[in-house]
Amino acid sequence: MGVGVGDSIAFIGQGYQGVSAIGLYRVAGIIKIPNPQLNSGLAYMELSEAQELFNLEGRLTSIVLRLNDNKKLEETTKELTDVLPSDYEIFTWSQEMPQLKQLIESKAGGSQIILMILYIVVGFGIFGTALMMTAERIKEFAIMIAVGMQKSKIIIVVALEMFLIAIVGIFGSIVTSFPIMYYLHLNPMKLTGEIANTYESIGLEPIMPIAWDISYYYPQPVIVLVITFIAIMYPLYGIRKIKLIKAMKK
Repeated sequence: MGVGVGDSIAFIGQGYQGVSAIGLYRVAGIIKIPNPQLNSGLAYMELSEAQELFNLEGRLTSIVLRLNDNKKLEETTKELTDVLPSDYEIFTWSQEMPQLKQLIESKAGGSQIILMILYIVVGFGIFGTALMMTAERIKEFAIMIAVGMQKSKIIIVVALEMFLIAIVGIFGSIVTSFPIMYYLHLNPMKLTGEIANTYESIGLEPIMPIAWDISYYYPQPVIVLVITFIAIMYPLYGIRKIKLIKAMKK
């Protein structure tokens, strides 16, 4: 509209019960919203001035609630539905923006697939390491068994060794990755190109933020330890099946 800070804009519309809504307002600031449609046709003003403009003194058309914990969305919606009179309508963001919900669900599904692929890669990496560590020490294990050490004790020692390596790797990854994730949480990566245009078209800011929620991270070390347990089963089984004469000739 070619309007700058300090200029005035005339609002002409319809107010409560069909009355005319006419007012002249000075522009105090200009903001940019990612959604082009909202960016070109949305104005913010104080509640009291909006009520006066639309002849809605003491009235509201809607109230937007933002929860600190999104996991309580359904619970909060049910509580409000039980408390408010029946002539009030309550809508969640997913009901108001089904396309955005579908986009989030599709992205979550894609993320789960990528996560499963990463788990498989981690599993094969641990399996290869454990298999190599046991295969190159077969003769050593055979000598230890020949002098009287039980196979079960060798299996326990090797298993503990692999778990200690996994724990050291997990600790190292935490120390290395958490500062990076916290920095990206405070300074999200900005998206560009077509994907940025897609985000803006649905009203989202074209950034890739990092969720700083420990509940997303603490299951991962547990999953890695479980993968480690599964991956070392076959190498440990190989120790149990060692044939002394054949192994000591290697």
